[in-house]
Amino acid sequence: MVTCSAWLQLPRSHRGGNLPARTVVVRDYRRWSAAAGMTMPLPVLEVLQMMGRAGRPKYDDVGDAWLLAKGRDEEVRLVDLYLHGEPEEVTSKLANPNALRAEEDPALLTHVLSMIATGGTTDRDALGRFFSKTFLARQLDSESLASGIDDVVSWLASNGMVDRLGESDEVKARILEEPPVEQPEEWEDEMPSWVDSATEVKGLDVASEPIRRNGERPRRGPPHLRLPQGQHARLL
Repeated sequence: MVTCSAWLQLPRSHRGGNLPARTVVVRDYRRWSAAAGMTMPLPVLEVLQMMGRAGRPKYDDVGDAWLLAKGRDEEVRLVDLYLHGEPEEVTSKLANPNALRAEEDPALLTHVLSMIATGGTTDRDALGRFFSKTFLARQLDSESLASGIDDVVSWLASNGMVDRLGESDEVKARILEEPPVEQPEEWEDEMPSWVDSATEVKGLDVASEPIRRNGERPRRGPPHLRLPQGQHARLL
């Protein structure tokens, strides 16, 4: 048996119910997984959420959490996993980033449809603006998020759940009023990898000033072969 002061957990209390308690007992730490076809240990974050119900502010000054083990070996594993282990990263549940088709992403389908049906969101631009302010937008790049929303809207329309009414002058005016977002250039002024090898060749050096013959125009090579600003190859 492992005890830890100021923590508590009850079944299903990690799912959002406001169930403060003075003492929490985590009796079972394994749950059936249909994907694995066997029982699997609960995520660290889920167990910590359950234990965190103990000693809630405004209800108790302290709390106790009990994590039950059936033997010494299991006790050591539970301590290493849940008390010393790192919790999993928090991920958005608005969408499934691994979905290849819209029907494989029921979460995004549900949220987009509910926003259109009850949230007063009636155009694609408004959908994009809403999702750009969510935690999901911090985990997906803008192109992947926009593509996912487009796929979901197309699926909803093709299955008769929403109707596409065409372009709107009001939406067009709103988009035109939006100031353009400047994307920072990913520029690294570093020496190409081939320079170190080239400088070892007899008769080849790196010049700090450009060398041009009369009438010649400078040529630009591929980005990965360009020298940093102020550096120029010179054949001696």
